Amino acid sequence: TKTCRKSSSDINIHNVGKRKMQDADRDDKAEQFENNEYVLRECFGPRPGYRIYLLDYANQELRYFAWHCGDPQMVQWFAEGQDIHQWTGNMVVQVLTDKYKQIREALRSRVFWDNIDRRDLKEEVLNQAKRCYDFFGGAKVRQHLTDDEKHVIINESTARLDRSIFLMEASSDEIRRSIGKTQNFRIIYGGGAEKGAQVWRVELGIELPLPELPDLVYHSTFPTVKPFQNEVVNELRTTGRVYTAYGYPLPVHPEELYAGVDYICQGGASQQCGLALVRCYQYCVAYNVHQASIGSSLRIYLLFEKHDEIAFEASIGVPEYHILNLRSIMEDNGLDGLVTPVDIEVCDTDWAHPVPF
Repeated sequence: TKTCRKSSSDINIHNVGKRKMQDADRDDKAEQFENNEYVLRECFGPRPGYRIYLLDYANQELRYFAWHCGDPQMVQWFAEGQDIHQWTGNMVVQVLTDKYKQIREALRSRVFWDNIDRRDLKEEVLNQAKRCYDFFGGAKVRQHLTDDEKHVIINESTARLDRSIFLMEASSDEIRRSIGKTQNFRIIYGGGAEKGAQVWRVELGIELPLPELPDLVYHSTFPTVKPFQNEVVNELRTTGRVYTAYGYPLPVHPEELYAGVDYICQGGASQQCGLALVRCYQYCVAYNVHQASIGSSLRIYLLFEKHDEIAFEASIGVPEYHILNLRSIMEDNGLDGLVTPVDIEVCDTDWAHPVPF
């Protein structure tokens, strides 16, 4: 692809996701949803006598971004083994929950009622309350509302905020990490705050006004992110191309300058995967040739690469150190100061139910 990622077809292995899916042919899927779910990865499994090993880069593209922009906080947290996606998701939930509680009280205050028709309120929280009031109907009905109509909208606004607060506080770590992952890539790859709000609606089932609030905390925590993005855009205006960590030039369309950081990080990560594919394939071939020469039936095969994950199929009985050798090959990126660790999972039954190595 344009960013050096690999594409696939027949089947498109990159589109085989982890989540449960629903049978599109069922007419009664609303009622039968619980009995009608399946995970597409269950269709893929090892042959008898084999296991599938999944070797997956941990936060690979985000690590490339931290390495390129040199943000001290991001680099430090990676060095300490922290999960930045999880931190970001927790931050989003905490920031919005705290702010919505403040806004909820502001909506109920007499000060807000007395100034409800003003476009700009001096106090920040009152101004934010006005934006929530408009978001939940105050700006959509008509310009001049009766006091009763205003009361209805205020009550509706506080009720929706209550529901949002409840759902965010009750959200699982898995959902928060998913939100955090989307937030990280949306920001570093130049997406607007509304893009994040769309994901939160899907993940949490709620409408979220003021989606830009977590972005402010994000940029204050990682202060070099925005300057690096601006630097890349300025360079693109001059040269029209960016370079991956391996020195490979990637042209960027003049109308897509915001995607320059995406090309740099995704390009470098994809090139590392590509180099790892070749080296791992050579390792597997050498191992299989040696096993054949001594009359052994033990084999290791490279199955596929899915973005930042490489899958291998190995005979039951292959010594585990060979899998660890493959991990070392993948982790060796040849770049000074960039650490790209690899996690390993094992599939004894199917691709949908891996367990830690």
